[in-house]
Amino acid sequence: MILFELKLLSRRLFSMAITLVVTILIFVGIFPFMDESGLLVLLSEKLDLVPNFLIRMLGLAEFPDFTRFPHYFNLCMFYMLIKLSTVSSLMGCDSLISEETDGTIEFLYAMPHSRAYIAFSKFVSCAITIVALNVLCGLVSYLAFLYMGEEPTFLPRSIASVILPQLCYLITGMLISSLLRSSQSASTSSMSLFFFTFMLGVLPSMIGKWNKLEYLSPTTAVIRYDFMTVGFRPYWPQVNFLLVYSIIALITTIVIYSKKDMKLQ
Repeated sequence: MILFELKLLSRRLFSMAITLVVTILIFVGIFPFMDESGLLVLLSEKLDLVPNFLIRMLGLAEFPDFTRFPHYFNLCMFYMLIKLSTVSSLMGCDSLISEETDGTIEFLYAMPHSRAYIAFSKFVSCAITIVALNVLCGLVSYLAFLYMGEEPTFLPRSIASVILPQLCYLITGMLISSLLRSSQSASTSSMSLFFFTFMLGVLPSMIGKWNKLEYLSPTTAVIRYDFMTVGFRPYWPQVNFLLVYSIIALITTIVIYSKKDMKLQ
């Protein structure tokens, strides 16, 4: 069942892998030109004009030197986190409802598997896909650092750190998927999920209070206020909260899906 789901996800995995690799190559390719033209120096000098809440939100508590490749590359890592988080959310929101909407749920029911096993298999296959994409990003990024003659000291920790928020978005998306009545609303639900939680994580930095709202945003579990200079790292109180939440949400998803009244053709 898991291999079957991975085969279905392989096309999405391939297209997303190409997009991520090309993005990394573009970031690496334009770095020398931006450095030679003085744009990176200008960007570093103008950071004092950025509002304080944006400085904290973007990890600029310590001003990065964008003429240094590791600091510059963290911009690419930030984009990767946003991209893979939205992909994870979409995969989750589409995972359980798509079979019902497309009329292929009968094929799954013809297999000798329970609904709980089907839901768990979809989670495992999506999780493997997400981890594979992150590993690919890590390998290409490592080669980029070697090509630029830099030591990728923070890279393994950054790649490992961003996987948990993505899995959290996947599980939350699956929980939403178990409640949806049609896959037509999966895309909207996934985008709403990511940007709503992302803004919850930003809000405490904007208003200077309600810091516990950060716990409702998976991305803030790894985006500390110095990530532009040292990369992503886990904030363990929030990571532990997300782990407990993810386990409860996954169990709840399986229970809801097992009792759901399916629309069979």
